[in-house]
Amino acid sequence: MGAVARLALSLETLLTDLKPVKESKENAAPWWGPVVVPHGHAGRWQIGPLTLWVERLQGEWRIARSSSDDAGSARVEHEIGPAKDDLLSHESLSRFGLSGQNESIALVPALADRPVVSTPRRPFYIPAGEEVTIYVGTPLWIRLFVGETQLDEFAIHQPPDTWFGPSPQMGEVCYASRSFCRLQLEAVLTTPHRATTSVLIQNHASTSLYLDQVKLPVPYLSLYSDPDTADLWTNDVVLQRVEDQELAPLQVRDGAPASLLRAREVCAPRRQASGNVMIRAFETLFSDRLGGA
Repeated sequence: MGAVARLALSLETLLTDLKPVKESKENAAPWWGPVVVPHGHAGRWQIGPLTLWVERLQGEWRIARSSSDDAGSARVEHEIGPAKDDLLSHESLSRFGLSGQNESIALVPALADRPVVSTPRRPFYIPAGEEVTIYVGTPLWIRLFVGETQLDEFAIHQPPDTWFGPSPQMGEVCYASRSFCRLQLEAVLTTPHRATTSVLIQNHASTSLYLDQVKLPVPYLSLYSDPDTADLWTNDVVLQRVEDQELAPLQVRDGAPASLLRAREVCAPRRQASGNVMIRAFETLFSDRLGGA
C-alpha cells in the first residue's frame, strides 16, 4: 500500500470548495492529506514556522518554501486560489515535470531520517531498579506526492546536527531536538511540526543512571494522528539499561500509543525493526555519580 493510500483521509473533510481555509487548534483539523490544486491555481500552507507554496501548471508542479525563526509557532492554515505570486522568483523553487493530468497533491508527515537526541531541562538520576516515562518531541518532515510519485521531501523546520557518542571516533551524527524531554505529559508543548514519543526508561543495572541525554532512533517509528486534536505521536518506546552492556535494548511497541484512544497511522517507519534493536541510547551508560535528581 502506498503512502497516500495509508492516509485514508477524506477529501471532503480537507477541502471547502477551494475557498481559503484557516485552521486553529480548536478545529482539530490536520494540515496533511490530499488537496486538489486546479491548473493555474496555487496552494499556500502555513505549518508552524514553515510557509509552503504549491503551484499547478500544464505539465508541471512548482514547489517553494520559506521558514521563520519561530520554532515554537503553532500556526496552521492553508488556502487554495488562482496563482498570484511568481514562484520563479523564490530561491527555494523546485520544478517537477509530470505528464499526467492529476490535480491532487498529498502532504504526508514523516519522521526524521536520523536519530534525534533530546535533553531534559535539568539532568536527573534514575536509581537502580527504577523506571521513568519521559515525553520526547521530535521534528517532522513533509513528503509531497502526486499519485504514487513522490516529488519532494524536506524538514518543516530544519533541526541542528549534533554528535552522539562517547568519543569523536565512536558515535554518529544525529539531529538535536529543539524541545526538552518532559516528565509530565501536561508539560509537553505540542506544535504542528513536531511529533511526541512516550519513552519508558528502565534501569535494570545496580547503579544509578544519570540522564542528561537520550537518543531516540525515530526512523524505526510510525506516525499516528490523534483525531481529537490533530496532534502527531509515534509508537511508545521502551529503553532498557542492562548491567555490563554498553548498548541498550530498544523495544518499539506495536500499534498506536497507549494514550490515544482513536489514533490512526499516517506514515509507516522508514526502517523496519525485527525484534528488539540494540542501540547506544545514553551518552554515559554506567554512571559513578552520586546524588539526587
